Formats: sequence, structure tokens, C-alpha cells
Amino acid sequence: MEIEDLDEIYREYLHVPPSNNFNDEEHDNIAENENNELEDTEPVEHISETDEIAQAAAAFVQHQNGDNICINNEGLNMAKITGDCGCLAKCINQFEQDEIITHILSMRELPKEGKDMYLMGKLKSKGVDKSRSRYGERKRTRYAYTFDDREVCRDVFLLTHDIGESYLKSLLKHMNTNGIAPRKHGNCNRRPKNAFSFEEISNIVQYLKNYARLHGLPQAAPPNRHDSEPHVLLPTCESKQSVFDTYISACQADGTRSVHLTTFKNVWSSCCPHIRFASLHSDVCNTCKRLRESVTIAQTEEEKIETSQNYISHIEAARRERELYNGWLSKSRDEFSNYNQGQVLKNVHYTIDFAQSISLPHHTDQVGQLYFLSGRKVKVFGVCMEGKRKQYNYLVDEDEGILKDCADTKGPNATISMFDHAVECYGLNESECGIHCDNCPGENKNRYMTGYLAWRVLTGQHQKISLMMQFPGHTKCLVDAGFGQAKKLFRRSNCDTVSHLADVFRKSSSSNEVVQYNQENNEITWQWRDWKSFLSVLFKPVPGIRKYHHFVFRHDKPGIVIVKEKCDGIEKEINILRRPLEEFDPLARPEVIPAAGLSRTRHEYLYSKVRPYARKEHQAAFCQAPGEE
Repeated sequence: MEIEDLDEIYREYLHVPPSNNFNDEEHDNIAENENNELEDTEPVEHISETDEIAQAAAAFVQHQNGDNICINNEGLNMAKITGDCGCLAKCINQFEQDEIITHILSMRELPKEGKDMYLMGKLKSKGVDKSRSRYGERKRTRYAYTFDDREVCRDVFLLTHDIGESYLKSLLKHMNTNGIAPRKHGNCNRRPKNAFSFEEISNIVQYLKNYARLHGLPQAAPPNRHDSEPHVLLPTCESKQSVFDTYISACQADGTRSVHLTTFKNVWSSCCPHIRFASLHSDVCNTCKRLRESVTIAQTEEEKIETSQNYISHIEAARRERELYNGWLSKSRDEFSNYNQGQVLKNVHYTIDFAQSISLPHHTDQVGQLYFLSGRKVKVFGVCMEGKRKQYNYLVDEDEGILKDCADTKGPNATISMFDHAVECYGLNESECGIHCDNCPGENKNRYMTGYLAWRVLTGQHQKISLMMQFPGHTKCLVDAGFGQAKKLFRRSNCDTVSHLADVFRKSSSSNEVVQYNQENNEITWQWRDWKSFLSVLFKPVPGIRKYHHFVFRHDKPGIVIVKEKCDGIEKEINILRRPLEEFDPLARPEVIPAAGLSRTRHEYLYSKVRPYARKEHQAAFCQAPGEE
């Protein structure tokens, strides 16, 4: 036994101060001498003075607490359960031990409030009238204690209900004062002594509002119906800690009492929830960003009013375009929900867009060196048909493009070829349709796309086509949602080939379908065509096409495109037909362009640098040797 343990026993039970008879060096010397003596003599049973004191202390403790104390794994005092209760009736002998133990454990499972109400319901008054007493009103009330509907003594009641003497006394006092009602803590609904005053909390709220007025960007309207007032967005470079630091500096300069960070955050969340930090965004509208900055740095009231009006006008224009897009979605879905075979549809809607290129191979445990290499690129082009709730994702491998190394996959020839295949194979033979796409001159907004749509109307494939450019900077649409679902699953998947990537797209969402250029039987799904050469002979470019965002092609006005700068703008008709209609051949088609494959340099790079990082069983499918193809 350690010296510290003996000292603790001295103080607690024997009330004797600890002794310091020798220091550590003397103790070590004595122990060494004793060991030497024991080596020379036979072993003799030896009990030191400290052991005798420890045994005496243990006996004293056992005498104080009872001779037969046994605590089981449930924390039950088995000595009291199996022993005598001490009353003349020997009431504890009426019950089995298992019955008592089960009831104790059940009491421990009750919440505190439920336990109180249960005990108050079981405590019964003896029925003595409190008003009848020789010396006036009675001060004490006698209660009957029961267990299992049998009256027991007070000690057995305490044991079986797993409570102590003080617990029972406080419960009886509460019953005499308030009757059978839930007990409340004494500090309930009482204001703490160290609570902040109303003025101090008001100072925090006023500081936050002033800070947001100086550094924040107020929004035009609440983002949803759950918010009562528009948000005020603080810069992303700041945090609640930085705002709190400036608050502390202001309080010190003013000589007012300040609060700690936790209280500051709680007041912010409860009193000023509309003051928030701007979240990180991708694909942010440059006009919105520039106008927000102008509102923030404006000095005079005239500048603030002017920049705010410009910002509101920009947001309103984006909102109108978004309402037009949502209107097309609603009409397309409503019409398709009532679609019957043979019915001619007039509200079919397409949304087309390119996703970011995907690099292969990709593994969940990505090797660090692969980040420094240029993997095999796969282009993804999406055509979303909102009425069918389907999105067709065209996957183009690096050796399947029109030019070497898939260099021109986002050009007019590739875009029109894939969209033409989607309309021919997955369309519904509709007479009228609407198309939403990015306001990108290289992909969609060019003379070749307008010529292609005019050609479809002239050849009778459609009666009317509406081409609508999404508002610049506000281009989020359903095709992006399909890309996002695939991207989330791609991050958690191992992909070495285009076939693996196609499986990821199929599994990502029930609406995602995959269209590969080369099928498993080496058949080509669609053909690249030279639409640029074909259409440039038939149609002229639209003058000033960059300023227009809406184009309508109608069968009753062949060769005419109706343009508008905005959805509610003024219509203008422009003739883009180069030749007379009599010379137009409706059966003519552009020439087919075969896939260009990989350049020698790129092929060798993929084989020597990137292929070793693909899984061994998929390396041959990822990239063959340059001489084997």
C-alpha cells in the first residue's frame, strides 16, 4: 500500500495526522539493508507496522459501513436487499429478491419528472384531519408507504423505490405545499444575476445593423417565404470572429461593457438572422458582381440610388428570362403527361449544354503523381428533354473527335451533329419545339446554328422552332442538375475507360441516359458531318447576332428568322436565305467526317505516361500501344 493511501485513511477515519518519519533517501537505504539481510537468512513471515495500520483502518471502515456489503454489477446494495429491514413486521420478507431488484431497475429507467409523479401518486396520507389538534393545526402528516399494494415500512419503501431520505423529505414537503404537481427548480424563470441588460443586448443588435449597412450588400427581396426580410450579405473574406474583434475594439473605445464570443454569436443568430456571409459561388454573373461592388463603394446618395436601380433592373431582367424557362418546362411536362401515341406535340423543350471535360483514369484512392499528368479527356454533351424527364449524355473519347485529339468537339460541326442525332433518335416527331442553350458564340449562338434550325423548318421537319439564349451569367438549368448527379457519383467511383464512365452516368440518376460514339460491337452511334460547309452555302449570318437572345423560325416564313433582344422585346424579321427557294434541295445532307483519332505524340504520351496508372486489367482498354492500332 502506498504512503499517500495510508495518509488518506488516517485523515478520513482515524483522524490522525500523517507522519513523516523518514525521507526518500533513508527509505531507500533501509530497504536495501533489509534486502541484504533477507538474502543471508531464511524467509520469515514479516508484517510491517504500516500493514498493521492498514488492516486496522480497513476493519474500522468495514465496521462503520456494515460487515456484509456487496455491490453487484447493477450498483445494487445486495446486503440491504437480502438482509433485515429492522422493523417488527419484517415486511421485506414478504417479497422475492428478484421482484425488488426488477422494481429498482425499472425506477432507474424513469425520467426525473416521471419518477416524481409516480412516487407522489403512491404516497397516501393516513387520513388524519390536519385542522384537528389539541394545539391547533397539525404540523406533520403521516403517510402510508406501500410496495406491490402492500404496506411496508419507510426503509423498505426507500429501498424498493431507489430513493434516499432527503429525496423523500423534499417530495413530501412539495406535496404538502403544492399538492400533486410537477416540481420546478428554484431558479426556474428567474433571471440570472450575471445576465446582460436589455440595453447591452440592444447595443449588439445596433452594432450589427450598422456594420451590415456599411460593409454588407442588401438583397432585393427575401430568398424564400420563410424569411421575413431581405438578406444582407457580408463579404466572404470576413467571419463572425473578425466582426467580433471589431466589436470589442469599438466597446473598448466607447467604454461600454462587451460580451464574449459565444453570447455575441447567439445574439446574432436570434436577433439578426438576415445578416449573413455571402457563400462561395461558381459561374458567377459578372454583371451582378460588378453592380454589387458598385453599390458597396458608392459614396453619395445619388450614386447609391443609381447603382441600386441598375442592379435591380438587371435582376428583374434575369427573373423574366427564368420565368420564361420555367414556363416552357411546365408546358412541356403538362403536354407529355397527356401524350397519346400519334398525337402531334407543340411544346417539346430541349436544353443543351456541355459539361466540363472528364479526365481518365480516376480512382477513389488517387495517386498523387497523376495530378501532374494530362489524363485521357472525355467530352460530355447533354441534351435534356424536360417533358420526358430524360437527359441524353453524349460521351466523346479523345480519339473520337472531328479533329485530332478531340480538338473541335465544342465547335458548330460537333454540336449540331450531336443535337441532330438526339432530335432524330429521341425526339417525339413534334411539330413545334423550344431550345434553351448557353449564350456562347462558339457553340450555339452562331450563323451555323441559326442556319441549321432554319434548314429544319424549310425541310418540313418542324413547323416552328424557338431558340432562346439563357440570360448571361444566370445559366443554371436542368441539364446542369444531370451533370451534377453524375459528378457526385464519379467522385466515389473507379473509372479507367469510357465504359466505366458510362456506367457511372447510368447509375447516377434514373433520368440520365448515355450515348457513346463507339458501341461495344464497334458500331458508330452517330456520324460527324460538315455542317459548316453545308449551311454556309444556304444561309447568311444574322447581322448583329451578339445582341439578340431570342430567335424564332416559322414554316410560313421560310428563310426568315424573327429576333428579339429580350423575351418581352420588339420583334424584328431578318432574311438569312442565300438562294431562292426553288433551288433548295430538301434531300441534301452534309458530308460525313470520320473520327480523326489521336495524334502520334498524344498517343505515345498516354501510353507511356498515363497508362501505368490505370488498373492492370483495364490498361489494354485504356490505351493500346501506338503500333497495335
